[in-house]
Amino acid sequence: RFTVIKRMRSISQTRDENARMFINEARVVASLNHPHIVKVFDLGWLDQDLGIAMEYVDGESLQDIQRFARQQGSPIPLPVTLKLMIEAAEALHYAHSASGPDGTPLNLIHRDVGPQNLLLTSHGYLKVIDFGVAKSTHQVDVTTPGLVKGKIPYFAPETLTRHDLDGRADLYALGLVMFEMLTQEKAHPFTADASIAEVVNRITSFVLPPVSAMAQHLPREIDAVVAQATRINRDERFQTGAEFAAALRTAGDATSGVATTAEVETWFRSSFAPLCQRRREFERHALAQAERVPVALDTSSSGARMLPPVVSPDPDA
Repeated sequence: RFTVIKRMRSISQTRDENARMFINEARVVASLNHPHIVKVFDLGWLDQDLGIAMEYVDGESLQDIQRFARQQGSPIPLPVTLKLMIEAAEALHYAHSASGPDGTPLNLIHRDVGPQNLLLTSHGYLKVIDFGVAKSTHQVDVTTPGLVKGKIPYFAPETLTRHDLDGRADLYALGLVMFEMLTQEKAHPFTADASIAEVVNRITSFVLPPVSAMAQHLPREIDAVVAQATRINRDERFQTGAEFAAALRTAGDATSGVATTAEVETWFRSSFAPLCQRRREFERHALAQAERVPVALDTSSSGARMLPPVVSPDPDA
């Protein structure tokens, strides 16, 4: 099968914080088992590098899909958006409520929910990836004082004002993703030269406009869902991913419905044929490389084992 190797090169030359974060990602995600969360298969050494073997997702990130849709001038259908947001909300609910082997709650927070970490597979369902900056009670705290992890445009307001974060911060970020998918506009369009004061002020005080005011084709029933997901006060938001998913289903019932997996697959393959073709070319390139590279035999420990070749992806793919 295809797998993805996330590789940290020359780990002895990197900061200990990065190494701990990398190892924690594998341990935490490997304990999760949900159809909409990317699976981790193994963690091990590749010479002097540390690697995580992860599930390969045949698809594209919502970030790339949004960019391509804007270029084509074609909005993402509301039923498709509702279906993907439901799956993401359910995956986050599962992670937020997950427990360790001894039954102790993990109190897991993704902390990096954004379109770059939400993948739509070519078969029509969503996968949440990259728990690399996730935080749980079962890990060493790797957050350097004064250093905030994650992607700033998707920070929940409390990320900048509180220390007691919980899963509601992830749901806020998912609400921003939904806003952007529906309107094809950035929720927080920060420029490269934005000051810290400008960033903090907008994130902690700006109320997003109704999506129906920005995209005339959207029904007003959707406004309430996005508004509640992105409340400044976290106590006024959806308190769990299950609540968020239920509200999305209700909105679908009152509007154009929620797309099926088959419908999303058909839409994706027909609307993003160039992306699908690029993916097929990348896979053929990877297979061709693998066939040319001999499998190495590791004899560094008792009992030799076979090591598969590591194929570097084409940077343009």
